[in-house]
Parts: sequence; C-alpha cells; structure tokens
Amino acid sequence: NLVHVGERSVSTAKIFGGTQVGRWFHIAATVGPDTLKVFINGNPMPTALNRQPRLPGMLDKRNYLGRSKDRAFDPLNNDPDFEGQLAEVRVWRGERTEEQIRENRFRRLTGAEPGLAHLWNFADVQENRVMDLVSGAFNGRLAGAARTVPGELPRDPGVALTENVLHLDGNGDYVELPMNIFTNLTEAT
Repeated sequence: NLVHVGERSVSTAKIFGGTQVGRWFHIAATVGPDTLKVFINGNPMPTALNRQPRLPGMLDKRNYLGRSKDRAFDPLNNDPDFEGQLAEVRVWRGERTEEQIRENRFRRLTGAEPGLAHLWNFADVQENRVMDLVSGAFNGRLAGAARTVPGELPRDPGVALTENVLHLDGNGDYVELPMNIFTNLTEAT
C-alpha cells in the first residue's frame, strides 16, 4: 500500500499485482492535489484508491522507508513492514509523465538533475546516515537491523550493475527520513 497524507485528505492506494519475489522492480508514484497514481517498470498499475478527510492530529509528519506508519504508532497493529531491498529513492517536484518515468528508470542520478527535490541511494551510507544527494540537508537514519548489502541492479535491459542496496528484513528495520521533506510539494513523483 502507498499512503499520501495531504493537507485536507489521506489517500491510500492498494496496488494489484505487478511484482514478484526475487526480482527488481522500478516503482514510481505520482501525487497531485486530486491524484495518486502508481507505476511499475514505467507502466500504470490498477489501484484501489481510498480517500478520507484528514482529521486534525490524525497522523504526524514522520516519513519512513520500509516502515508501516500504522505499525509505527501501534506496535500491536499487524500491518507488515517492507521485506526486501531498495536501490534508491527519488522525489521529483511535480507529477512526472509516464514517458518521463520510463525514460529515467535505469538512469543513474547524481542529485544535480533539474526538478529533483531529494535523492537517497545506499551506495555510501555513513555512520547509519543515508545522505540526501540533492541538498545534504535531508539525510535519513538507518533503524533496527537495516543495513546495506551488495546488490546486482538492472540499469539497461540486459546490463547489470553491482552496488550497495538497502536490505530490510520486515521486522522493524527501516530508514527514518526528516519530517519536512515534502513541505511545499503539492505535486510530486
């Protein structure tokens, strides 16, 4: 599930199909004032979108990679944490098109690309800090048993690259990101 907490509403998108255990996938989501779309390997996916009014104090603004927000606030909640590996996480200003998502999914980013708001990859984690390669001001922190391991990543069809990736076992390990990373982003990918 993908959860977006907006100014007036909370949107949850349940993704149907599109992934398999043991394979790498490029997953992108575009978020706008009235939209939440999910793409896997550049293809739009069928989703069930549930939008509810946001109540004051309903959720705080903490951000996680791999952690269930429900479980973070209620340890008895059985919503699972993510089990798997992540190569990088990108946040772009604005809703990117299907074509832009497809064109850039294998591209290695530096953090200097126009329109890129944040970029976290796991090639260089320092003292449990995951650096934001765009500004360096929004670094994440490894928590629990989160660690980096060598991973073989697809870059172009038929070409693989080995570099460190984030490994999460689904048992309370995650990356905690700063609270204000989405400030002033009404549309993002």
